Amino acid sequence: LLNENFYSKLVLNLFSNPTSDYFKIESDFNSFLVSISSIDGRIQKELSFQNHSEEIDITQLPNGLYFVKIYNLNNDDFCVQQIIKI
Repeated sequence: LLNENFYSKLVLNLFSNPTSDYFKIESDFNSFLVSISSIDGRIQKELSFQNHSEEIDITQLPNGLYFVKIYNLNNDDFCVQQIIKI
């Protein structure tokens, strides 16, 4: 059972959405792993960062809907957002 307050503690902004080339992640995480998966669950890209803000290049991905999972590497916090590549 998930605590409803768990997600409210996370600060995460993902923009521009939709995008054709790049999107930016702003987070309160110090170090995090980003996993981009296609709608069928296949991981398309994984990256790790040590910043609160990063720009992600998705120019090589086909157009469509993707799930962006962001994992805090300092603890077990994570969140999932959708991004549309056009």
